[in-house]
Amino acid sequence: MDEIRIYNRGLSEAEFQDLAKGLAAYYPFNGNADDESGNGYDGTVHGAALSTDRDGNTDSAYSFDGEHDYVTSGDVLDNVFAGPDKKFAITAWIRPNELFSNYHPDDYQDAGTIVAKYADSNLGENQREMIFFDRDGKLYFMWSELNVSGYRLVEGSTTLNPGTWYSVALVYDGSLDTNDGLDRVKFYVNGVRETESLKAKHNNLLLDIPDGAVPLAIGASVNTAETTSVYDFNGLIDEVRIYNYVLSGDEIQEIYDGTGTSVDEDEDGFSPPEDCDDSDDTVYPGATELCDGADNDCNGEVDDITNTYWVDGDGDGYGDPANEVDLIACSTPIGYSDNSDDCDDADATVYPGAPELCDGKDNDCDGVVPANEIDNDGDGLSECEGDCNDDDATIFPGAPELCDGLDNDCDGVVPGNEVDDDFDGLSECKGDCDDADANVHPGAFDMPANGTDEDCSGSDLTWAGYIQAIIDTINSQDSGSFKNRNSQKAFENKLYAVIDKLENGEYQDALNKLEKDILKKTDGCAKSGSPDKNDWIRDCDAQGQVYPLVIEAIQLIGQLL
Repeated sequence: MDEIRIYNRGLSEAEFQDLAKGLAAYYPFNGNADDESGNGYDGTVHGAALSTDRDGNTDSAYSFDGEHDYVTSGDVLDNVFAGPDKKFAITAWIRPNELFSNYHPDDYQDAGTIVAKYADSNLGENQREMIFFDRDGKLYFMWSELNVSGYRLVEGSTTLNPGTWYSVALVYDGSLDTNDGLDRVKFYVNGVRETESLKAKHNNLLLDIPDGAVPLAIGASVNTAETTSVYDFNGLIDEVRIYNYVLSGDEIQEIYDGTGTSVDEDEDGFSPPEDCDDSDDTVYPGATELCDGADNDCNGEVDDITNTYWVDGDGDGYGDPANEVDLIACSTPIGYSDNSDDCDDADATVYPGAPELCDGKDNDCDGVVPANEIDNDGDGLSECEGDCNDDDATIFPGAPELCDGLDNDCDGVVPGNEVDDDFDGLSECKGDCDDADANVHPGAFDMPANGTDEDCSGSDLTWAGYIQAIIDTINSQDSGSFKNRNSQKAFENKLYAVIDKLENGEYQDALNKLEKDILKKTDGCAKSGSPDKNDWIRDCDAQGQVYPLVIEAIQLIGQLL
């Protein structure tokens, strides 16, 4: 007796049908040719070498060199293919290295076998056989009957390119006898249904391979002794699955998408017989054992718990992610945590959800130290520690006050001598000698002889000093800027005469001298040739410096009249 099942409910008709479905063999080629369907149909490797699969995983596919490399599984799969109305499906991932052609010099190498099953010891004509193969870049399925000349051959529609991975599938339904048997066969490439065509129909529709036949082979068609092969595949083959029922298009799409296939009642990614309890989505091969009285990982043992814990060094209930241990326990031992969420297991004030303290640490483990705890300006104090401007290293509690108009010591008061009361741009500590008058500050224009030191130079500018500044500007010019040396000297003498008039209070005379004796001699220039006979200045750049000063002096003296 075997496989006795007792249910505590009535099964539906669909569930009874599903019990007959199953994965007959599964060869993922994960470092070997073992059958991982749970049915024990392990393969034997003949010459094929482990290689890299389509995802870049090493030792996860087999490479076949086209010269008698193959994998066999004995005759244990005869029951899948025996019987005239048999239904089955074969899926695989393949990457051919060449286009297998009718023009190959070796007549027995005009196709690349994916999966083949012969019924008899020889590999010649009139054998009962079925071959799922690739030729001229297309999928083919051929089957024949013992001692009947000819065969049935169905061709797919997609051309497969060498060097490219493809998900291929064959679905065979022996119960269909319409359309000369063409309706029995469906091909899929990368989850998409092919357009099949019947290439040959030289015998009847029977496909019946009895028990005791030649081994099922992957990568070639082989004889009983597994010593001879034909139709050898050149390329990579991986993920070979054989089902004892007809897969639907959706199931084949799931295989291509990598989401599985066959019946999975609890949707945990596994189906019977792999899943030892398909009514519980916490039970499947490789599942984590839970303390729930169930064999979660389907290893035949209940609650053989080896849980992962993390050392909780600071006793805050959260574990150190760098200190992981595996312990046999159904509850968290003292000194350990069932999580690895602590971002500092040496500090009990630091753990997920902890209150933030003004300590410059990420207390709540959210990956962020609060902005007010960060000393942005490097002055030794953060905002939560009293820094009233953490973007300026000159500002912090106890800092010396600077002449910058800021509250450097964070006492809430800007010193009075740092405040620009008259809004002239300068405060007392920056040299403003009268911070109540916006016209008085360093750099301001000092009106001559008005009794006010507007530029804070320490004294009021005299008329002599003002006119002397014009004379100094004249003397700073190159001698070639003037018509001649006499013109420059006359200019200076006229200005000295103006100084005399101003110091004697003769403002009108000083104004007349500027307007009549000087202005008319400075209102023009000539960069080349001779200047106007009335002009003292030849160079226009020099004239552009001197002439505005004469105009300004005239305007200022005019204000006194």
